[in-house]
Amino acid sequence: VDGLTLGVKLDHRSLFLYTRYRKLERGIPQTRWPCRTCKGRGCERCDDTGLQYPDSVQALISDPLLELFGAQEHSTHSMGREDIDVRCLGRGRPTVIELKQPRRRTTDLEAATELVNAACEGRVEIEPLRRSDKSEVIRLKNTPAEKSYRINFSISIDESEQQEEEEGDRDEQAESQPRATELPDEDQIRKILQSLQGTELAQRTPKRVSHRRADKVRKRRIISVQDIEIDGATIELTLRAQSGTYIKELIGSDDGRTKPSVSELLAVNCDVQWLDVLEIHAD
Repeated sequence: VDGLTLGVKLDHRSLFLYTRYRKLERGIPQTRWPCRTCKGRGCERCDDTGLQYPDSVQALISDPLLELFGAQEHSTHSMGREDIDVRCLGRGRPTVIELKQPRRRTTDLEAATELVNAACEGRVEIEPLRRSDKSEVIRLKNTPAEKSYRINFSISIDESEQQEEEEGDRDEQAESQPRATELPDEDQIRKILQSLQGTELAQRTPKRVSHRRADKVRKRRIISVQDIEIDGATIELTLRAQSGTYIKELIGSDDGRTKPSVSELLAVNCDVQWLDVLEIHAD
């Protein structure tokens, strides 16, 4: 209330709903991604949507709730995030949906859950919604949770003797490592992978996220390595790691920015084919 003009402004507090989401399809970003060309303003490249990708987990699970609660906008607060090409399975990722300026605050949450899952058409699905609050958002953001992954990667040897001629283009932290002239045998691969269990990694911020995260070295631990499957040059395994571990870089080394890495230990090139989050060990 403005005592001078007698003007009154009404502000609706945000409504918070907790759930866990499973991302069942690759190629969907976690949150809305502004178009790189127009920075969200809308252009020919993004069909005037302002978005780099037409869909996101945030939009898929939150858009159906806007009309239901008469809200103007939404945002999501999740426990960590997965890359656009990574599925999130198991019980799903803990998330709080924030509906801003809602005109209604109550509804049948079971029916709302069914509405969201029907709208997602099997691409994303959520666990039953329940009421939440801002303190739970803070808890999600501040709770470190170990995660289990299933990862598939291929190994190869570098047949070019001239690759080290370009060493100046590699990361300054990368050290020259002896490389294998032939692929290691299955027993050797299995032994080296199992040796990662309990290992503490030193991971410098990966190049792919260095534009948005501080450049520093983080210490992270591999909790367990299980279910190793080897088919020639293709390897698949399940591992559990400390919160904040960069799994792709654990495999490929990111030009030596992760130590030790599978690529370094096997002395071969490692290329990740796909990665799934199997479980987020929280709640």
